[in-house]
Amino acid sequence: MHPIILPKASKISNLIVQDCHKTVAHGGRSATIQEVRKTGYWIINCNALVRHIIYHCIRCRVMRGKLGEQIMGNLPKDRITEAPPFTYCGVDIFGPFLIKERRSELKRYGALFTCLASRAVHIEVVSTMETDSFIMAL
Repeated sequence: MHPIILPKASKISNLIVQDCHKTVAHGGRSATIQEVRKTGYWIINCNALVRHIIYHCIRCRVMRGKLGEQIMGNLPKDRITEAPPFTYCGVDIFGPFLIKERRSELKRYGALFTCLASRAVHIEVVSTMETDSFIMAL
């Protein structure tokens, strides 16, 4: 009914607004102003003080911050040029896998060829990790 009138520039007003801002769980400007008035204080130019407190509140900055945007890089020329399948391709070797041939266990590897234009996939068996075996698979 008879609120206590406080100036905007006093330290007490600043502390009251910070406490009310935490009480309303960082709700926003209008909720904080209503909480200040509900507690029995009337701060002159309260709107500007509350805006200042919310602007400097770290938790409010994190909660109301802008979302980051992913910026996609330019695609290589090989990915956007029309070409027959596997004209431009990527290669990955994986393994080893143990296989049984007669009574012995042998290591075998896999070569994964991926077409850059159509995203087609081809898998080939590579017998050893030597250059000649890879060229034969290619």
